[in-house]
Amino acid sequence: MEEAIATKASGKYLTWVKTISKKVILIFDDFALRQYNHEEANIIPDILEERQRKSITIVTSQIKS
Repeated sequence: MEEAIATKASGKYLTWVKTISKKVILIFDDFALRQYNHEEANIIPDILEERQRKSITIVTSQIKS
């Protein structure tokens, strides 16, 4: 998330999303173990939409009780 936010600040966000989208496999490990702020929450759909039907995305998560 820090890298994505930094690329937004530098104006290179769309290039970063396209670079991430070209990876053969992307794994979100331990996804959603914390709450994301609004800016962070918008990054995830951007990545998933760009990757849709192009490559493999794996999401793993745990529920803390």
